[in-house]
Amino acid sequence: MLASPRILLAFSIALLLFSCKQSKEVSSAAVAETLEYLSFQKTGCKGTCPVYKVEVWKDGTARYEGEQYVDRVGLYDGRFSQENLMELMNSLSTAGFWEMDTLYDDPMIMDVPAATLLVKTSGKSHKVKARFGEPETVRNLMSAVEAWSKKGRWAEVTD
Repeated sequence: MLASPRILLAFSIALLLFSCKQSKEVSSAAVAETLEYLSFQKTGCKGTCPVYKVEVWKDGTARYEGEQYVDRVGLYDGRFSQENLMELMNSLSTAGFWEMDTLYDDPMIMDVPAATLLVKTSGKSHKVKARFGEPETVRNLMSAVEAWSKKGRWAEVTD
């Protein structure tokens, strides 16, 4: 009997997030020095695709803007611990983020949402946009970053 795609995806994400022992560990100080900025954005479709953007800076401060089909609609300020940032940097390294192509797309395919991940460090910057035809490793990384972004402590911004 074959495992369902959902079970395989959940297992892949768990493996990605918890397999850091085989990768080079990143110290808290190294994360604070290297991670300058992260942006993760999901775009919409003609259906009920979630539309939102998460931005995170090196000190752990964050901003979330939910537009539609998300639990939080509106603007939120948040915070991530250094441990959360270390977890993210390890996940990026393990997944081979810095070697991934910058665009996975087929312009002939319409109405497909995109996930875009931009990471800037003190020494480099890399952006990956996954809209269509991305390999499983890219899909798994985007899902892992999406799950990771929910670990932030969020408070709605009120005027």
